[in-house]
Amino acid sequence: IFQAQLKKYVELEDKSIKEISELTLESNKNVDLAGKFQKNQDGQIIISFGKYKNVLVTDIYKKDPKYFDWLLSADGFSAETKIIARKIREKLKSMSWKE
Repeated sequence: IFQAQLKKYVELEDKSIKEISELTLESNKNVDLAGKFQKNQDGQIIISFGKYKNVLVTDIYKKDPKYFDWLLSADGFSAETKIIARKIREKLKSMSWKE
């Protein structure tokens, strides 16, 4: 499959696997595979859906910390997305917030 894609995308023909991988990673802003968590242009994590679409996870946690509890208990999110959500929640819990 990889060889066929190299034939299709001739601009990648002279690139190493490492260079191709770096190109792919640069364009992928998803934090989780489903893309529910993404990085914005500043590299900060945002939610990409629902009432907090495009809002920083830090801002969501400050305003509505129970949102992460809801996300972790809701149906319709992959196990991987929930693992990421749990890690984000734990990191945010451990931070000290200055108002």
